[in-house]
Amino acid sequence: MGSHPTGPGASHARGHLELEQQLQPERGHAHELVDELVDRTLLGHVLGRLLDDGGSTPSPTTATPLARSKPTAVRLPSIDVDSPVHGLGLDAQGRLMVPSGDRYDEVARYDGSPTPGEVGPAVLEGHVTGSGRDPSVFFELGATRSGDPVEVDRADGSTATFEVTDVRMYPKADFPRVDVYGATAGPELRIITCGGSYDSSARRHLDNVVVFAKLVEG
Repeated sequence: MGSHPTGPGASHARGHLELEQQLQPERGHAHELVDELVDRTLLGHVLGRLLDDGGSTPSPTTATPLARSKPTAVRLPSIDVDSPVHGLGLDAQGRLMVPSGDRYDEVARYDGSPTPGEVGPAVLEGHVTGSGRDPSVFFELGATRSGDPVEVDRADGSTATFEVTDVRMYPKADFPRVDVYGATAGPELRIITCGGSYDSSARRHLDNVVVFAKLVEG
């Protein structure tokens, strides 16, 4: 993803998606990003746990889809996230690039996914900590709960409001790509970072945290 920071995150230069999030973060760890191939044709075995039991929470009513318009900012008020959004694609090996340089602490959108508000799953990503081990944009993403709002400002001046429907944690070795990246009947959002146990020898977390949300207002 262009130039990558050095130091504890030196392995970012691989340009892979290694987004890290501890459910109970330990600030002393050196964090890096998790390898994740954006491949909508492979179905990983779904192994994970629901972070918010929320069985009594009704599903939101999906709003009318919006026309294509690139996102410019995203807000998750429940975890105090308010970030610009920029687009990133895939590297030469077909792996999702990650925020770097001056935009390291910003949220990025996979520009091969729908724009937020269009039919399909728009994909957002972001770091949890920086090379100085300070919290980055999605440090608290694991604390998101069903029913929380996600607001995405768009280049056409509109704001697409989503409601979180699920928060799950999946082993990276069995990441359910079709469940996360596959086609949906309406406008949805995926926000991806990392969680679970930290493998100090591999310098990475073993799981991914994925927030699922549906459009409720546009």
